[in-house]
Amino acid sequence: MKSWVRNATQQARSGRFAGPPLEYGVNQSRLDPALQRAFVQLDCDDETQAFLETCNGGGILEAVASTFLGMFYSLTDANGILGRGQMFVLSREQIKHLLQKEQRVGGTLLDIGAGDGNVTQSIASIVDNVRTTEVSAPMVANLNKRGFNCVETSELTHPHVTEGKPYTVISLMNVLDRADTPMTMLSQIRELLDPEQGLFLLAVVLPFHAFVEVGTKRVPPSEVLPMQGGLCVERASFEASASVLYRNVLQPAGFELVSFSRVPYLCRGDMQQAYYVLSDAIFVLRVASGQS
Repeated sequence: MKSWVRNATQQARSGRFAGPPLEYGVNQSRLDPALQRAFVQLDCDDETQAFLETCNGGGILEAVASTFLGMFYSLTDANGILGRGQMFVLSREQIKHLLQKEQRVGGTLLDIGAGDGNVTQSIASIVDNVRTTEVSAPMVANLNKRGFNCVETSELTHPHVTEGKPYTVISLMNVLDRADTPMTMLSQIRELLDPEQGLFLLAVVLPFHAFVEVGTKRVPPSEVLPMQGGLCVERASFEASASVLYRNVLQPAGFELVSFSRVPYLCRGDMQQAYYVLSDAIFVLRVASGQS
């Protein structure tokens, strides 16, 4: 099975594979110069392959249950109730490489919108303590079962969050484009981060497409990020969208770049397809000089 995954990855890159491609590369000539300098080339490693090997679709009962729950709950809540739709973004080794931390860094991790906790678990291996937040009650229950100290909130002013600062690592994995007030969130993250040693790990699906889940509905966010030129509706390229996000959003929010990469954002699939994939931009940031 492992050799099949490796072959599938190679075939995906060469265009000979009918399944979802696993994209790690970028056209560096189309990137902002700061992103070019910070780019880290990653690849499908053993932990990524191990996740793909568990992606065997799902049974008909699970599919029926998911469809039924989707009539009453958000997709996130439905997945939390059923324990399905597990995601994979980065392996432990990839996280260490991007953070430029081969050894434990200690301190506390804050994982905002921690979802199923798979990414949380990877980052937790290099810190001493973990705090998480989630807006999905079923996901909160699952995170607490895994020992990830979670509360149900979207507010970064919640005592559970503020009592743990300053944070050594803050992760925001595929949440920014689903947040109602994303610019406010970035400002609050900057204030929560250790100004000297703290690192902010951000994953965003690109090209950019923002909406907020409200029950079974999707509504526009209250704060609209200045992403013109990098939007999905504009058919922007990955590189253009990443460059716009860095120049128009992350730099003005008071962050400077440590490293940048592209990885497939993998989701365990269903009866139709073993796994689904989107393109994630990964930014590792720190508080910019003069912002602390």
